[in-house]
This record gives sequence, structure tokens and C-alpha cells, in this order.
Amino acid sequence: MTSIQSQIEHLEHEQELLEADFQTGEHRLLDFYVKIMPKVMAVQRCSIFIVERSGQSIWLRAGTGLKAKDIEIDRHADAVVSECIRSGETLYKGNMVEEDGSHQDTDKNTGFVTRDILCMPIRSLDGKQVTGAVELLNKIDGEPYTDEEKDMLQELCHYLELSIENIYFQQEATDTIGKLYRLLKRTLAGGMIAILFILLAFMVYWFGFTLAG
Repeated sequence: MTSIQSQIEHLEHEQELLEADFQTGEHRLLDFYVKIMPKVMAVQRCSIFIVERSGQSIWLRAGTGLKAKDIEIDRHADAVVSECIRSGETLYKGNMVEEDGSHQDTDKNTGFVTRDILCMPIRSLDGKQVTGAVELLNKIDGEPYTDEEKDMLQELCHYLELSIENIYFQQEATDTIGKLYRLLKRTLAGGMIAILFILLAFMVYWFGFTLAG
């Protein structure tokens, strides 16, 4: 039992370390991107969204003036990021103040006013699926994005491909360790139950033997 218990404690510790790394390592890198991109691209805000592994939800991983998961959107919602991820195409939407959609609810919650959005998909390393998207909000000069600016955003998306794959890997590793942790706990609990049954059987046998004697 001591060996199993020590394995459980070790797995629990490993799970905590992975979760801590998940919250710091890649998060700091993405935070750097959303801080630097508004200055480089002359926009008010930058947001990085990730598709949940189930593929049904899209949530904010990092955003200017926002915290991770402050925004969570259904993949099929009436939202620019949802449409971008579904289609796999870069989208530009102007005059968002007059447009209906989930951005209106987000603006109400954050106090921000969205005027225009450039949204570009982030693909998996093999290019077979869309794993997230980058949004640039409110171009300061009000002019259309140039090809050079779009190429720069595309380069950022390329770097983000690896970051998101790493996040997926960390989540899978954490989940795997969690499953092993729960399995070992059940094993330990099952072992204790087995011991109790043996003790109970021995007591019944001993009590019966004593009465017979």
C-alpha cells in the first residue's frame, strides 16, 4: 500500500506541475503577442482564441485588457471568430457598431466598442484543421489593412501554431496523469476493501470456530 500511495502522491505532484506550467509558460508568450501586436499593427486590441479539443467551443486564451476565458463562444455562434474558424478563411468586418452578433454582448460586458475586426485562422501543424484564430480590433487610422500587414499577421499565426499544439499537448498530458491518479486511488481503495473482506472472513471463521469449540 505504501508503494501505491507514494505513486499516487508522485502523480498528483506531476499533475500540479503540469497545470502550473500550462498557466505560465505558453500564457506568458501569448500575453507578449497581444501586448506587442496592437503597437505593431496600429490597432486598439488583439485577441487570441483557441478551439476547445471537443471542437464545440471557442475560448479566449489571451487578449488585450482581458483574462483567459473571459470570452467563450460556441463554434456555431453568430460571431466573426466562429465564422472564421468554421470557414478557415481570413475575414474582415467593418462597421461592427451597426452589426448584430455576439460582439455586442462582449462590448456590453467589457465596456469596449468594436468598430472593425480582422480575424485570421490558426491552423494545426499539419494544416488539416483550424485550432484557433487571431483577431485585431479597431484599426486606428481607419484605413484598410495592407497586404504587408496581413502578411505580418499571417506570420504571427504561423508561430502560434506551435504554441497551440503545445497547449493541446499539455492538456492531454495533464488529463492522462489525472486518469492515472484516479485509477491508482481506486486501486488503493479496492485494495483496502479486499483487506477488510479478508479480515471480516477471518473474524467470521474464528467466531464460528470458537462457538463450535
